[in-house]
Order: sequence, then C-alpha cells, then structure tokens
Amino acid sequence: MRNDEIFVGKNGRHFVIREVESEIDRKMAVEFMQTHWLSIHTLWQNIGMSEIDIWQEVYKRAFKLPISLIAYDAENGQVAGLKLNSICEGDMLQDVCFSKKLNAVADGLSEMPTDEEIEEAISVELPHNEEPVDKFIIFYSLFWRGFVRMHMPDVTRLFKFENLAIHKDYANNGLGVRLVDRSLALAREYKCEYATTSASSIGSQCVQKKCGLICARRIEYAAIRDPVFRKWDGNPSTGIEGLFIKL
Repeated sequence: MRNDEIFVGKNGRHFVIREVESEIDRKMAVEFMQTHWLSIHTLWQNIGMSEIDIWQEVYKRAFKLPISLIAYDAENGQVAGLKLNSICEGDMLQDVCFSKKLNAVADGLSEMPTDEEIEEAISVELPHNEEPVDKFIIFYSLFWRGFVRMHMPDVTRLFKFENLAIHKDYANNGLGVRLVDRSLALAREYKCEYATTSASSIGSQCVQKKCGLICARRIEYAAIRDPVFRKWDGNPSTGIEGLFIKL
C-alpha cells in the first residue's frame, strides 16, 4: 500500500517520499542508481563495479519488503533521492556486506580482523582471473567481518542501510536526513533491534551521525597501499566508516 509523504526541503522545494513497492518505483530506483550514483563515482567506474551483477543482489534484498524509500521532486517528477534498505536475520547477520564473494586471502584471518590484517590481505597480487572489483569486495567483506558480533551481539533482526543516494541538484535540502529518519521508523515498525550501515562519503557519514548512528569502526583509504584505493580521486571520501544504532 502506497504511503506518500510530502516533505518540504530547506529551500522550500517539495518532495514526495514513498516506500519502493510498485514496479515503476523499482525501475526508477535502479535507473537512478545507474545514472546518478554509480556512474559518478570514480572508484566504481575504475574497478568496474557499476557493470557487475553484485548490485542485483542489493536490489533483490532491498525490494524484498517495502522498506526502501524513493523521493521524487513534486514539481517535475524527477527522482531526487533513494534509500535502499534490507533486513538481515539468521545466517545473514554475519554477512551484511553486499556480496558473499570472499577470496581465499581471508582464510586464516581472525574472526574480527584488525585494520592491519585487512590492509595486508588486500595488498597481495590478484590472481590472473580476478579483477580490481574483487579486491574491493574482499576489503568490504573483511571490514564487516565480526562487526555485528562485536557491536550488536544480542541482535536477531537487523535493519541494514544498503545505500543512500541524493541527486546533486537536491543536495543540502535535508532530504538525506529525512530518508534516514523515516528508514529508522521503518526499522522499528519491523521490530528490528539495531540498524547499521557503512558510509564512505563525507556527506553520508555526516547524515548518518545526525540521525543518531554511532561510528564504531573507520579505516582511512590513505593507509591502504593498494593502488585500487587510489582511484577515488574526485569524490569527497577519505575512508570508510561502520555505523550502527540500537533501536
């Protein structure tokens, strides 16, 4: 059932926010991700992340229940922002990363790898049949390894913020904060004990913290020797943060 909300941004512009439930909204969400988010991130382009099917896994989780949010400009109907969310239970609680693909370099590491272990694991040469995107997936998977167990040991139902994306034409309108706040309300409605996410852009990190999430882990990209992580040039990002909040 569609539950539209009219949100008035800081500059007086009106937005329609609703749960992503209809086929049209799903299509608009995927198109927005491809044209106004994945395509503008230099790292995603350089490692080929926008072209691979791991994002289909994200969409599958995010559209399973009507818990993801899309915001339209009320005047022209353009997508202004998107908040992809999912719920993790059971075995998924230890696999909150966007892909289950994990390279053999993870073997032998501790259940909660240190920053040094992660840096060392991803600094090895890639096998001939792997691509730079595999290395980033390894990094992201290791970053999350043990995160839930350490910071949310009693969780049985976890609300995962998969992605927050705001169109550049609608930045600094308060829309990101509103999408996160409404997502937290949905998390409580679905009886989740915690909400968690990772954020790599400075803007996203600030928005999450404004909404009450706590940064429990941060790794600076500058500390990683691998050249894959030097390809973020042009984007406002200096590191990745793991954040969570108890609901």
